[in-house]
Amino acid sequence: MGAGTLGLPFAVAQTGWLLGGLLLVGSAIMSAHGFLLLTLSARTVKQRTLASSSSTSSLPSSSPPPSASFYSLCHACIPRYTFLVDLAVATKCFGVAISYLVIVGDLLPDVIKEFRHHPLTSPPSDIWEERWLWIVFAFLVVVPLSFQRSLNALRYTSGVSVGIVLCLALVALLYAGGVWDPCAGAEGGEDGGNDALTVALAAATAGKDVADAAAAAAALTSTSSSSSTSCRGAYVMARGGRSALQVLPIFVYSYTAHQNFGLLLNELKNPTPLRSTQTLSAASGLSLLTYLLLAQAAYATYGAALQHDLLSSFPASRLSTCLRAAMSLLVTFTYPLQAHPARACILALWPNSSSSSSSSSSSSDSNNKEQLLSFRYTCVTLLFLFCSLLLALLIHDLSLVLEIVGATGSTTVSYLLPGLTYFLLHPWSHLRRRLALGQVVVGLVVMLTCLVAILMKER
Repeated sequence: MGAGTLGLPFAVAQTGWLLGGLLLVGSAIMSAHGFLLLTLSARTVKQRTLASSSSTSSLPSSSPPPSASFYSLCHACIPRYTFLVDLAVATKCFGVAISYLVIVGDLLPDVIKEFRHHPLTSPPSDIWEERWLWIVFAFLVVVPLSFQRSLNALRYTSGVSVGIVLCLALVALLYAGGVWDPCAGAEGGEDGGNDALTVALAAATAGKDVADAAAAAAALTSTSSSSSTSCRGAYVMARGGRSALQVLPIFVYSYTAHQNFGLLLNELKNPTPLRSTQTLSAASGLSLLTYLLLAQAAYATYGAALQHDLLSSFPASRLSTCLRAAMSLLVTFTYPLQAHPARACILALWPNSSSSSSSSSSSSDSNNKEQLLSFRYTCVTLLFLFCSLLLALLIHDLSLVLEIVGATGSTTVSYLLPGLTYFLLHPWSHLRRRLALGQVVVGLVVMLTCLVAILMKER
């Protein structure tokens, strides 16, 4: 759950509440199935590696089992193309990380302007409204987080990120339930509805006929009631066409986290098949429930009038300003979740970066190799960090490039690789293998559809 959450209500508005809900559920099922295929494939590779080591005695029995990763999976089934897979995953994560810094640079200056009551379109009045300052600030926050060697070290920041999304869903529910006025400040909103009473009191004070004042008040009240829906649009069950096609990538990207499957499995305590399945099911279920509540509540409130950014649909207030600041914090804390898998893929591309010392190696040789691995770890992390910072500072709009990278990289990670690795690692005919092949086919269709949607939007 990340910054893409803000676009889900708009995606549902372009497809209708029923079709949008089905797309959310379908994307969640496909994502969960992809995680399951990766988990089963990683377990198969581990079992085969341990069995081979035991039969050939090439490794001592005390050697740790191989770690789960895209590299280990692809090396077992498509060794000649492993570097392409690692390159694709690293590129995808790098592009998303840049977008996170760009989002911070776009949101936080506006937050400062809103607190100061400055027009959002006005040029920066001082350093606190400069874009580069907040990008650098976010960069300084993510540097120590990106150097962490485990996802477990990020559990607190990840918890904060999930809490921010849940708060956003709660705000959408409060607006949908009428607890707060979703059209406050708009023409005909709650403030505008008081104009009738104001005019009537003014007329009475001026000595005008009370009946005339009452008639004027009634007319204004009627006008206010009719215009109170100015912030709302049509609410339909299903909608197709070009607009629906263009928002399809939003549904797919919302559940893309498969690049971290290896870190999750390697750090999971007691990673039995049942426990792994329960963990992945809980994560997918929580995401689906949150997305459904947020998107459906926002669509029920604003209908087709929903904007691309949900916060732009909310009334301008301190609350929406604080939500923008919170979303900046969310993407900042999500940045390391892109740095970790990208670093693992780049290190896998670095020759001998993951090789281990043999049993006959001396203690000094082993220490030298550990120092070399630590040096490479630091170099790759710094390269990832500073390259993403440089591009975020230099380029204001990466939308087209990032959309293409997302359409290819996210679909590859979520659909193609899970299905392909399972299909190749389990050559005997069975239902799960046919489902894996179906995952590959769906992934190809989704990738082509997303690319077509991107090109259609750019025309």
